[in-house]
Amino acid sequence: MLEFGMGSVYIAHLRGTKIELMNVIESNGMNLLWTIPQYVLITMGEILISVTGLEFAYSQASTDMKSVLQIPTTCEIKAMWLLTVCLGNMIDMAISGSHIIHDPSLEFFLYAALMLAVMLVFILLATRYTYKNIVADETNKEVDESKSGINIHSQSTNDTPCR
Repeated sequence: MLEFGMGSVYIAHLRGTKIELMNVIESNGMNLLWTIPQYVLITMGEILISVTGLEFAYSQASTDMKSVLQIPTTCEIKAMWLLTVCLGNMIDMAISGSHIIHDPSLEFFLYAALMLAVMLVFILLATRYTYKNIVADETNKEVDESKSGINIHSQSTNDTPCR
């Protein structure tokens, strides 16, 4: 009889009236509570990236597009996430599944190099990005301050508070 352990995986085969239990993955001695700090860090990172990304997209969008940014629901965000995971899995299958690199450590270095390349592309895009300061003028038409030369740092002569 097999002893069930934490983290182990078993397969039960039913052959006629007899049940065969096979151990696929041996149990481990590490406590599952060690995953809690990892999930806390990942959750904090997801929250910080989500808030920062939405704020950036909302601040750089035109007035007409700001309402479009509020449309995605949880299901649509999950669908976008699943498409991203699908693309990542296809890259993983192309590298790991084809056995181009036989040494696992070299394969991890390849993944690290791919991450570094993507990071460099994002750094290049971020340094070349020009921020848009979009405000509405008196006629409620948008004015891109970066192109029109409007100075937003000038002092207002009206001392009444905004309502």
